[in-house]
Amino acid sequence: MKLPQSIQDLIWWAKANPVKNRKQLITAIFTRGEIDQIQWALKNLPVSELRDSVESPLKGVWDNKSLSFFCRYFRVELQPLVRQHALKSITF
Repeated sequence: MKLPQSIQDLIWWAKANPVKNRKQLITAIFTRGEIDQIQWALKNLPVSELRDSVESPLKGVWDNKSLSFFCRYFRVELQPLVRQHALKSITF
């Protein structure tokens, strides 16, 4: 799959193997992408993979706002512990 330049700019490792790292690709777009990058993902990637990235979120990489938005968008209700593990923990 050829990724648009805007996605490649967002995700430095995307050129390496976007198929193998699809969940990381989707999560990065959903958490750090701009509207055009998110629209590209919604239009070009399988809904099942997009939804799975939200239903089974990667641990420690989501921010609360993005996770909440995409849970509502895909009508996903996460268990509290799953949600907690998905969220970034910022400590100083």
